[in-house]
Amino acid sequence: MKKIRLELIELLQRLGLSHFMTRKDQNVFFINNYDKILSIYEDRGCNIETDDSSAFENLLMQQREFFAEEEVRGAFPRLVSFVTQTEQMLHNAQVVVSASASNNLNDPGSEEPSQLDEGIVESLVREFSSVWRNGIQQINDDVLAYFANFRNGMEILKQVLTQLLLYYTRFQEII
Repeated sequence: MKKIRLELIELLQRLGLSHFMTRKDQNVFFINNYDKILSIYEDRGCNIETDDSSAFENLLMQQREFFAEEEVRGAFPRLVSFVTQTEQMLHNAQVVVSASASNNLNDPGSEEPSQLDEGIVESLVREFSSVWRNGIQQINDDVLAYFANFRNGMEILKQVLTQLLLYYTRFQEII
């Protein structure tokens, strides 16, 4: 069974990568196939946790995470880009401040924290305020179009919306 599972995974990888050009289409292909395999296990009464079902569940979760990230990035590219870049900048500044603080123990104010460009932040807030409904509607439409299995689609939609909420929360923490 392990050999069959590994061969099936390899076949799906080859098919997905050779037939679909975009990462999103590949994710959709993998999600739909892994979900179908797991539903066949359930239909056949294989509810017992096996290495095979665990492997496909892990692959499904991994592909759902990739899809959720890509979907949020596609609907709200400026927000995601700002959050990731700013968090990286703040992390790098914190590392520099920590290093200089250990070297300059007598001069605690030697480094200033990084300042955010208020114009960029304001434009992002305005943009998000005006497009969030359309972005969520687009995400919903994409999920309904890509995933025929309602249960799977709703799980993915919840995951995408959770990912959006996490980005928005991180954005609020930054500002």
